[in-house]
Amino acid sequence: MSNIKLIEYSDSHKKAWDTLVDSSFNGTFMHTRDFLDYHGDKFLDHSTLFYKDDKICAVFPAARIDNNLISHPGATVGGLVFNDTVRGADIYEILLLHKNHYKNLNFIYKSTPVEFQRHAISDDIWGLFRIGAVKTGCEISTILNPLMTNYCYWPDKAAEINSYTNNIVFQAMPLHNLEFIQHFWSSVVIPNLQKYEVEPTHSPEDIHYLYSRFPVFIKGLYATYKDTDKILGGVIIFRFNKCYHVQYSVTTSKGRALNVLTFLHHYMITNLPSDVHYYNFGKSTEDRGHFLNESLYYYKNGFGGGSMNYDTYQY
Repeated sequence: MSNIKLIEYSDSHKKAWDTLVDSSFNGTFMHTRDFLDYHGDKFLDHSTLFYKDDKICAVFPAARIDNNLISHPGATVGGLVFNDTVRGADIYEILLLHKNHYKNLNFIYKSTPVEFQRHAISDDIWGLFRIGAVKTGCEISTILNPLMTNYCYWPDKAAEINSYTNNIVFQAMPLHNLEFIQHFWSSVVIPNLQKYEVEPTHSPEDIHYLYSRFPVFIKGLYATYKDTDKILGGVIIFRFNKCYHVQYSVTTSKGRALNVLTFLHHYMITNLPSDVHYYNFGKSTEDRGHFLNESLYYYKNGFGGGSMNYDTYQY
């Protein structure tokens, strides 16, 4: 008889859940209950916990939309989060147990890239293969490791950096100030994304709330003209363990003409904390990876980075 058990999540499990995420190989702040639960009633939560020999060993953030069980629709990353008490065959058993528990549902599994993890671990990907999962999404993203000895900007990007003048200054974004975030959204974020017929994933209230709960994991930097408060552009960063992930990277038309986004990224890259090893520019693809925005991808690659994937599986 198996010594691994599945328990459906309830509010009484919050402390055990978050403790597991904090001690896991691959957990991020997006796997914590404070992040998952801020979506409220938007999703029907179907999260589960797993116990081995009566000790918690893994959690599976998930929500149901129609006949799909998704891990997790409200988070950039998802999948099974586990600690060092389960590896290999245990992970396969957990995924099989989970699949059989919700056997009438279609599973959509969003994996957490190893670059976002505390320690590189992919036992769940092997487990997905064993249970017959099929990769249905592969979205490519530029990632940069400033510690690499062969890291350098492409010539055109270096030329943009060299065009910097002291008339542009950088300031930490006051994400505790809802009024400022609302102004940044209305004057920069929304106009910038509307050109591409895209809506921002978060509202100003979302960002304000998330910063209040996760101030260590959410950063912002914006640029203005010297001695003025006119915003030219800004970036908002979500920190996943050893990686800075660019969640928003936006500029005004004037900021674009002045290469402000290049300056902002350069500032962030050259001022990374010592315990942050990666700078991730976010996805350059749409439609689960079937369409590549080549000009966007070229721009990001100009900083000298490599690439990584956000993979989605179905079973």
